[in-house]
Amino acid sequence: ELMRRALDNIVRNALRFSTREQTVQVDLRGTEREWLLCVTDQGPGVEKNKLSSIFDPFIRIESPQSGKGYGLGLAIARKVVMAHGGHIEADNGPHGGLTVRIFIPRWQETASQSH
Repeated sequence: ELMRRALDNIVRNALRFSTREQTVQVDLRGTEREWLLCVTDQGPGVEKNKLSSIFDPFIRIESPQSGKGYGLGLAIARKVVMAHGGHIEADNGPHGGLTVRIFIPRWQETASQSH
């Protein structure tokens, strides 16, 4: 449930910073060791010097699209991802927009659990 809320926060942010004509892409890939979930929007992106702080509590990117809120959505997402042994990062796309990547280790069934 917490992971669903974290993803919901990330997708809502992507939608908030996108116009009706723009798309938000959600992509899930897996390897033997981890899941990679990417949420990419076509919005304005984030100033490079603020990228590292967007996951801090009460940090809001001032923009006409930012709407109401307390700046907790991405901070909550980071806490949830870290509680699941993963990490989260964000960067701007080469042509604008923001991509948030969530890395979550895959659960490995041990021999004792399969009996």
